[in-house]
Amino acid sequence: MTSFPLSHWQFVVEQFIRNQEKLFCVAENKYGCRVVQLAIELLSDNSKVRIALVK
Repeated sequence: MTSFPLSHWQFVVEQFIRNQEKLFCVAENKYGCRVVQLAIELLSDNSKVRIALVK
């Protein structure tokens, strides 16, 4: 499976942070839950991305 570059994930995660309802809706979808899972894995593995999102 091909993954997006880190810069593309920032947009996805920012949308989840801004609107929790959107996050829950995506997480309940059979394909969307994989997107949420990949975003969490990425943030867990990459401290630079976590720092950029907190700023």
